[in-house]
Amino acid sequence: MKFLFLSVLIVLTSAAVVLGVPVPPSTGSDALSIKINLPQPGTVWNAGSFQHIDWKNPQDHASYYNITLYKGEKIPNAYERVLVKDIAADLEFARIHVSEDVVPGDDYWIEIGSGKLKTFVKYLTIKAADSSYNDSSEGSDYPSSEELQKINELPLFGSNGF
Repeated sequence: MKFLFLSVLIVLTSAAVVLGVPVPPSTGSDALSIKINLPQPGTVWNAGSFQHIDWKNPQDHASYYNITLYKGEKIPNAYERVLVKDIAADLEFARIHVSEDVVPGDDYWIEIGSGKLKTFVKYLTIKAADSSYNDSSEGSDYPSSEELQKINELPLFGSNGF
């Protein structure tokens, strides 16, 4: 009886591996995923503001990433905007501009990565552009000395800049 049970268990486990049981998208919690430090779920951004995106790479990672903003819960989304294209992954941060024309909502999410190595953070809220808004809560619009040091160590940046 034990032999039959173990045989069935091995067959089912093998079938699951061979059939490629779907794996949910990574949230950056394991050592093989990009870990997004900023923004965190629930973060609020204002349209027209500059924001900081910060991540930590896994050991084996691509050379370049894209950073994409999505709106909604379905894939593919009706709204998709590439914020940064081909940024050097080793930089581990980007300063992005949230366009003034972004429609306010609380169902935005950010995806970072390339190929099969992608991680996302959801959900973010984007509020309407506010002319009195001061971006000082996130610091200056200019890179810090630590960010400048990272920039100087890398040969290339994202083709969209930041």
